[in-house]
This record gives sequence, C-alpha cells and structure tokens, in this order.
Amino acid sequence: MSDSFYYVLGFIAGLLLVFIVSFIAGKKRKTKCEFDERQLIARNSAYKTSFLTLVAYSSFCALMDVAEIKWAQLNVQMFIGVFISVGVFFTICVFKDAYFGYSTKSMRSIIVLYIVVIALNLFVFIMNVLTDEVSIFTDGLLNQNFTNVLIAGVFTIFLIMIIIKMIINKRTVEEE
Repeated sequence: MSDSFYYVLGFIAGLLLVFIVSFIAGKKRKTKCEFDERQLIARNSAYKTSFLTLVAYSSFCALMDVAEIKWAQLNVQMFIGVFISVGVFFTICVFKDAYFGYSTKSMRSIIVLYIVVIALNLFVFIMNVLTDEVSIFTDGLLNQNFTNVLIAGVFTIFLIMIIIKMIINKRTVEEE
C-alpha cells in the first residue's frame, strides 16, 4: 500500500480519536460551557476575521499556483491555511476573554491536553525522520510529513498564549 493511504488512515484515526475523546469529555462535564453576551460578540468578530484570513490565504495560494510557484503539496497548503485561520480565531478569543466560557474553572486539563498533542506530534515526526528517514520535502515541496511539525508548532504557540493570558489575568486581579 502507498504512503498516502497510511497518511489518510492515520488522519482518519486521529480524527475519530478526537471525536471519541470529545464525546467522553462532554458526557463527564457537569456544566455546559456557556458564554456571556460580550464573549459571544468577541467570538463572532473572531469568526469573521478568521474567515477573511482564510480567504486571503486561499487567494494567495491560488495566485502562487497561477504564477506556477510551487512551495508545498496541495493538502499541506490547505492544512496550513486552516491552522492559520484557527490561530487567528484562537488569538482573538483568548485575548478578548472569549475562548473559555465563564463557567470554565480549571485550565489545567486544557494545558495538559495541549502538551499531549504537542508531544504526540513531535514523537510521530521524530519517528518518521529517524526510523523511516522521511524528509518534510518531496521534490522541493513541503509534504504531508510537515503537518506533524505544523500541529506541534501551532499548539505550542496556543499554549504560550494561554500561559501569557493567565499571567495577565493574575496581575490584573492582584492590582485590583
């Protein structure tokens, strides 16, 4: 079987794992994640900005294709666009206090989840590079092996943003 078959199979398995964990976590959660009006307005603004970012990125990729400038495989370009868009949404929501509902008590589980995602993706990337000697480039283009590094990098940035926001919140509470 081809490498792309295993890549798709791994992607589907990972997606199913996310849905299963989300379903189990949702059943265990006693309180529903709720947002107040201010948070909903900020989230709507973040959705719009995120969407426009994705449109701009997709237009950029289309222009690069028209100019016959190839820099990444198509699936990698689309994943990068999705992660840039999600990153914009996440950043706006975190710094406008609209990412977590007002009923969210503990950030520890979210931080642990992000660390696990980072560690797993770095482990998969390292195993691909060391054991299979697979590069992130194929014929000079970024290939699907780059997605593990991308996910680890994006979640590292998200984790740093959450920690920064926690520090900012702690300082504002101390000042009051």
